[in-house]
Amino acid sequence: MNIARNGLIIFCSKVIIAVLLFLPQIILARKLGPDGLGVYNLFLTISGISLLLGNLGVGNASIYLMNKKKESPVQLFSNSLIFGVLWGIILSGLFYLIYLVFPSLVSGLSKGYVFLAILVIPIILLYNYLLPFLLAKFQIFKWSFFSILYAGLILLGVVILVEVFDFGTTGAIYAVVFSCVFSLCVVFIYLLKLFSLKLHFDKNLFGKEIRFGISSYLGDVFNGKKINFMLNLFIINIFLGMTDVGYYSVAFSITTILFFIPYSFQQILYSAWSLSSEEEIDKKTPEVGRQILILGFLSAIFFALIGKYFIILFYGKEFYPSIVPFFLILPGFIFITFASVFFNNFFAKGKPYIASCILICAITINIFLNLLLIPMIGIKGAAISVSISYFIVAVLAILFFAKTAKIPFKKIIKIQWSDFKPLFNEFERLFKGPGRLLTEIPDLNLKKLKDYYEKKAINGPNVIEQTFKSSKFYKRIFYSNRVDKVMEMLDIEPQDKILELACGEGYYTRQIAAVTLNLIATDISQHYLDKSKSYNPYKIIDYACCPVEELPFADNSFDKILMSEVIEHLLDWRSGIKEIKRVLKPGGKLIITTPNKYSYLNLLCHLRARIRNRPFDEEHIKEFSRKELEKSLEKYFNIEKFSYTNYFPVFLPKFLLKIIKFQRTKKIIQKIEGFFEKIPVVREAGLIIIIRVVKPKLK
Repeated sequence: MNIARNGLIIFCSKVIIAVLLFLPQIILARKLGPDGLGVYNLFLTISGISLLLGNLGVGNASIYLMNKKKESPVQLFSNSLIFGVLWGIILSGLFYLIYLVFPSLVSGLSKGYVFLAILVIPIILLYNYLLPFLLAKFQIFKWSFFSILYAGLILLGVVILVEVFDFGTTGAIYAVVFSCVFSLCVVFIYLLKLFSLKLHFDKNLFGKEIRFGISSYLGDVFNGKKINFMLNLFIINIFLGMTDVGYYSVAFSITTILFFIPYSFQQILYSAWSLSSEEEIDKKTPEVGRQILILGFLSAIFFALIGKYFIILFYGKEFYPSIVPFFLILPGFIFITFASVFFNNFFAKGKPYIASCILICAITINIFLNLLLIPMIGIKGAAISVSISYFIVAVLAILFFAKTAKIPFKKIIKIQWSDFKPLFNEFERLFKGPGRLLTEIPDLNLKKLKDYYEKKAINGPNVIEQTFKSSKFYKRIFYSNRVDKVMEMLDIEPQDKILELACGEGYYTRQIAAVTLNLIATDISQHYLDKSKSYNPYKIIDYACCPVEELPFADNSFDKILMSEVIEHLLDWRSGIKEIKRVLKPGGKLIITTPNKYSYLNLLCHLRARIRNRPFDEEHIKEFSRKELEKSLEKYFNIEKFSYTNYFPVFLPKFLLKIIKFQRTKKIIQKIEGFFEKIPVVREAGLIIIIRVVKPKLK
């Protein structure tokens, strides 16, 4: 079992799920405003809180009993199936009675919405009983796939029913219902292949499940996060109304992104630690906890810097009241990320009752503070209540761990330099090791590199058709934005003599030649040059077959040089830069584009490669961050300007292309990217770095 690999899979899937669930909120906020978003989230809260209160820890119990106690998976599956159906029906009935007695809890929701939420309860409960069996069997890919499917169906349904057919809140609610039903069916059918269906209820085994489950389900720290949120929504709805429910749901939902890292660790560590001895678990817990605290703190700082802009950009100025509660919730999330590791420890050691006691205390305090503060200071009171209750959770979790593990309190919370080292080492490890080219050709040289690209030019795919002219909508926008930025940075004057390095199939060659024919294009492959000639209808000065490291031109020959997506492929980038400086005129300009080493898209590519145990990236030999690139170039040139592009791909179903026009969407994306570039921290997330440097003039 590879814990790191599984952790990465779960982390990536949680990022995808969060994005998929985030987008419907954006659509509804823009389309329906705070009231509509409040109705949608309160609807989700009904089935959500019923799930939490009716969960009973059956999923955790299944994982624990399968791995630790070696109980029959088939019988556990059968028990979960039978009990899930019956208990779900009972919960639906109980919530209906509560609704009849306390209708003010969901005031603002129509009876139809309430009934739909009640009908969903058994479906979502059974789904959450069955899904943990995949984690218990360590089928991490399948668990991730089904989790992503659920979120993806909600997004698809909201796009179709709300954005296209304008069904409003009703369409969004139907999307959730359909996603629940379909996802349950798919998971159930898949589990039937793993476990034979045996509709027999084992009372003795169920007793073990309930004894473990009841003591654990309230102690699940992430359920704690959800239950505080849901209780707050009910109380806010009673005192303030549906509009404030919408504001608060935005503030809280954005902050939950901080849970990516600890949730990923929790999901996989609980499964892994359930196989370890108590001594091993206790030894690992403090160090992992401090590392999670560091990551949570850094994430909170990042979100504090961008939170205001994030809310205004994606939700609109109408949601300005969400900003202050967002900041007030952030400290609580730092505490809860830290506490999550200790809850893991209690679960894995079979002592979940400790977590239950802590969480019951925290929930009680949260409710009390909500009733006290919300009438006085509105949704800011709800945010303060959450942070205080999460702080109490963290303190109590550490105290109980210190007592049970017999480790001094100070030793648990004192952050050491050694805690940072594993984080940096793991992060840097993503970018170390040979790429595919160096793996396949360990003694790579310029001749072999030329042979490789000659073969690729003959047998490889049509790069232009895959990128700039792709049939996929998002790729055309992705690469078109890049071209616009590059041509803007190149800023061609009529008298400029231009050199394009490694032109490939010639897309930029054609773009430049449309402005000026005073151009020479090079490539290491003659076959690529031939393709470039056939693609470019304009007659330029010349095409030269040569590597960047050996340019056949006289000194001081060119006014401007373009090297787009090339430097990362060079066998010896230093020699290449020296050659470029030699042939560039004093005062001449070099424009370089290259993938940003630390962009989130590049990070995801590296994570995917690591998960699949493959070389980190196709043909890249050396990748750069902006600072690394600037430091490398400033020895030879003066840095004049840098920019970024490609912050996110625009994935759209084909049928939407009939409604959304390419140029209109492109302009919207360019405006968003322009906004991102104005935020110092956020701008560093762009996939492509574009930098312009100038060769110093002779003195």
